[in-house]
Amino acid sequence: MPPLQSIRQRRKAFRRPCAPHCPKAYEAGLLTGVDWFVVFQRELMDPSATTRVSPSDFPGVLKAEIEDMRARRRALFPNQQVLPSAPGTEHPYADAHRVRPFGLAFSGGGIRSATFNLGVLQGLAELGLLPYLDYLSTVSGGGYIGSWLHAIIRNKHQGDPVAAQSTLLPTRVPGQATHDPVSFLRKYSNYLAPQLGLFSPDFWTIGSVWIRNMSLNLLILIPFLIGVVLTVLMAGLLQQRFSQGLEAELARTLWVFALAVAVPIVGINLRQIVFDQFPELTPRFELPDLSGRFVVGGATLCIMFAAYILGAFRIDPHPVLSGVLLSVLFFLMQWVGGFRLCYRKRHGGSSGWPLMIAIPIVCAALTSTLLWGVWRLTSTWNDPSSEWFSIAFGPTLVLMAWMCGTTLQIGLMG
Repeated sequence: MPPLQSIRQRRKAFRRPCAPHCPKAYEAGLLTGVDWFVVFQRELMDPSATTRVSPSDFPGVLKAEIEDMRARRRALFPNQQVLPSAPGTEHPYADAHRVRPFGLAFSGGGIRSATFNLGVLQGLAELGLLPYLDYLSTVSGGGYIGSWLHAIIRNKHQGDPVAAQSTLLPTRVPGQATHDPVSFLRKYSNYLAPQLGLFSPDFWTIGSVWIRNMSLNLLILIPFLIGVVLTVLMAGLLQQRFSQGLEAELARTLWVFALAVAVPIVGINLRQIVFDQFPELTPRFELPDLSGRFVVGGATLCIMFAAYILGAFRIDPHPVLSGVLLSVLFFLMQWVGGFRLCYRKRHGGSSGWPLMIAIPIVCAALTSTLLWGVWRLTSTWNDPSSEWFSIAFGPTLVLMAWMCGTTLQIGLMG
């Protein structure tokens, strides 16, 4: 690995105009990941820059990231076999699959998230995997530990993540907080209330803030729970009023019609994603824009209504017939969603018809089997004392069965 320069030298290199030289500076260890991001952002904002990438051009941004990733890997692992560059005509998505970036995401959750993610970092350092991270994404509490990690790599080890692993090893003997970043983090983690004690202003401030936030959360949570209980109660009253006169054929028609409305809406929105990923594709016909909140909300209500019909009412649907109907709906979502277009684009013009037929059949078989189990369970709740079970748990179980089938379909399409 080439020797990494001092912080002052790197800052001087960072101040120089470096539009054509940024990858080389990065490869030489002059720029860290955040430096490169700031330089790249500056190039976007500079109207005099000769090499600019439009912020809306995601494939161009991805291509620049892949080049940056290759330069970083060459600097950290000079003896590693270099991946061949992608052909000029290949889409950046395909090149990203070839490079296979390794990313780590830290979720939010305040100091609890930061503490948990510290253990994750120490585990990665113990396994020697920390230098292989290409992406680090953080939010909220995860940002605490993510910025702390970046500060260690940049300020303590001059941008070298290989050397930074020794600081994060869990088997290392802790040192003084003035020199040991982990000990410093543990000693000064009470940033919300630095001054402890019953008569400390920080103690009463944090108590007041907690009471205020808890009260605001309860003002939202309690009405929501009341609404859920009233919804179930209203559903029970409606079922007692109309279930005896609701014919089985009408119930079957209602749930099939509701799903037949929702599935095309979902498929059309998926198809738009395919055309966004492959701008060179030309649609044969213009589809309406169904991404509005009211349209998507209506599709969600249709799915919930169909789940309510199947879970709460005793209509005794036939599993085989339901499987056939679900196969048609899965095929419709896959076809309208643009699966064949995406498959042909990624696999050199292959038709994809065998998968178009096989995937819906497999997903419908799983879903209908799960629904049959749900119907067998809810059919035992037929006496007045347990009828509320089918109202409260039946629709939820039906939705879970559909989610399993849809998740399988997404995985097989991927």
